[in-house]
Amino acid sequence: MNYFIANWKMNMGIKEIISWMEEFSKIKLIDRSNRKIILCPSHSHIALVKELSKKMGFFVGAQDVSVFEKGAHTGETGNFQLKELCTYSLVGHSERKESFES
Repeated sequence: MNYFIANWKMNMGIKEIISWMEEFSKIKLIDRSNRKIILCPSHSHIALVKELSKKMGFFVGAQDVSVFEKGAHTGETGNFQLKELCTYSLVGHSERKESFES
């Protein structure tokens, strides 16, 4: 299986996402039987992208997941929360200079 993962980072609002999804859906992709296209929008847009992706056969992922299971961690999103919204998540980011030990 080949995975194509689009990390949108912090680049699109709702109007831009809708427009992007409309345009991207028009592209004829070569044989998707052995490919998964995973879109990773900001956490606040996961539900929207998931809804728009249903007809297109894309999967939705999160841009990050907290290392904490639960608790008072402002701005963090737990695995148990993301599992309700999506199947995939990116872990670790080069711009944060994270390492395997982090």
